[in-house]
Amino acid sequence: MLYLHPIGGAGAGVAMTDAVDFLVDRSDLRRTAFRPGRHGPDSALESGQVLVRIDRFAFTANNVTYGAVADLIGYWNFFPAEEGWGRIPVWGFGDVVRSRHDAVPAGERLYGYFPMSTHVVLQADCVSATGLVDASAHRAALPPFYNQYSRVAADPGYDTAREGEIALFPPLFATSFLVDDFLADRGFFDARAAVLSSASSKTALGSPSSCRRRGASSAESPGSPHPPTPPSWRAPATTTRCSATTRSPRFLARRRRSLWTSPGTGAS
Repeated sequence: MLYLHPIGGAGAGVAMTDAVDFLVDRSDLRRTAFRPGRHGPDSALESGQVLVRIDRFAFTANNVTYGAVADLIGYWNFFPAEEGWGRIPVWGFGDVVRSRHDAVPAGERLYGYFPMSTHVVLQADCVSATGLVDASAHRAALPPFYNQYSRVAADPGYDTAREGEIALFPPLFATSFLVDDFLADRGFFDARAAVLSSASSKTALGSPSSCRRRGASSAESPGSPHPPTPPSWRAPATTTRCSATTRSPRFLARRRRSLWTSPGTGAS
């Protein structure tokens, strides 16, 4: 896996100071191109929109998978490109450089799902002290998890010195949390052991780490009954663009305890 500070050299015919998109041929992911960006420093903003300059992001095998299954699952739809080309999404950081939303000032640093581009325009909605949602029309039918952006200044798990690790691990720690939470809510199905395949994957690393911490903190073995989740901490039964598991107090508390000490987070 790679952690990248990507915006530097572009490609032939594209100046380093210009707005740039990195595109891949949807029929052949090995064919790529740098093109003038769809959004840039002078992009016009409508009411509620913010212009974000993308600063850094992680690029892993998971992102290649986004491209490989993009037509099946819809990953090309997050950040449209010209006909025949696509922009593969990545997880990373960006700074708001201009804003037409009163609650999201210029200078705000965000973490979330971005294109491999210098800039992107987000339609800020569901703005809270901890984050916002991109409510752009073309993203309305897409999974809400990917449309959420964290305001890092209010994120208790954020550490400037750990931006590399944060870019790499939290999205898959969310799936680790959900695996552990699913098993715990069902008493681990009375099992005494669980076997995870794909042992090098971030989800496979994070899930047993969460399970072990649960056992240590509650003095229960994996096969023991587990108390039900307090109702006030459950994720909403119906997830909307303004609600998600990653905003739950239980998820945030678990991430704070686990993110920097999970086995394997030092290298991969």
